[in-house]
Amino acid sequence: MMMLAMIGPATLAAQGRSLGEPAPPAPRLHEKTGWHAMEARNDSRERGAAMYVSRHDTRRDMMRVSLEAQTNSVFLPISWYDFRAGEADYLARIHRWILDHEKAREEHRAELPDDMMLFSFGPRIPRGALEMCKEGLGSGASIEDLSYCMAETVLGTAALKFSVMMDVRAMEENITKPQIKGFKELALWDMAGDRRLTIHALERGKTCSNDERLELCVRCTRNFTDLVRGVKGVTAECGEKDDLISITAIAPYGPFFAAAARMKEPRLVLVFHKGDNDTYSLRYALDGLHENLLSESVVHPAR
Repeated sequence: MMMLAMIGPATLAAQGRSLGEPAPPAPRLHEKTGWHAMEARNDSRERGAAMYVSRHDTRRDMMRVSLEAQTNSVFLPISWYDFRAGEADYLARIHRWILDHEKAREEHRAELPDDMMLFSFGPRIPRGALEMCKEGLGSGASIEDLSYCMAETVLGTAALKFSVMMDVRAMEENITKPQIKGFKELALWDMAGDRRLTIHALERGKTCSNDERLELCVRCTRNFTDLVRGVKGVTAECGEKDDLISITAIAPYGPFFAAAARMKEPRLVLVFHKGDNDTYSLRYALDGLHENLLSESVVHPAR
């Protein structure tokens, strides 16, 4: 469950931007962070992508995160994924879209046959989400309940894909022995409140773990060529001579940024096993990630 906060009249009244409008450019505040916008591929579900490049150690701190649609056939305007102002702001825009949508349908009811009404106003995914929520919640559902249901449904059409290549030797320069032995988990951590939320963990010795909404795969090897070719012997646990750890993870877009928005100083954390049963963590500030994923210059036009 996404656990989005419910909206109130004051929030709605203060809302000045609607869904369907282009996302504003990333503010200058984030121009010097480690996250940089990348071009999205035209032949995939990818909507936007950002690369993290450390100013201190590019051999270690490199990560690519992409915003991916869960279907090849339908893309939403990027503003439907714009969650930067938080949960209340997003729900307020959903709330207003529902009111505008219903008003438009009512105004054109006399002009269009009943079987065309559903398919006449707004992008396909939100239309379908609204009808599904109406059916599921019943005729007496409040606008707040419909907004909440729609937000979860629409944001559920997108996922974040994390792709990381770590150099074990570079990590071990910063720690004392024993060595890094493998990957443990991907998490969000609030540095201000020392609160940690595991996104997905990997059982020791396994190369992949997935359920209905999450996926995590990790492989250790001594060289990049073996990793790409899937050479026999590539495992989740790092051996004495293994130099590279490859990590890929897929997580629901909405819950990730909803959880991060509730933290004062959120960090994306990669947690590794060490040989003495202790752990070693790498932390990435999220400033600039959302902005670069939503940059209009790197996403496909709505269609």
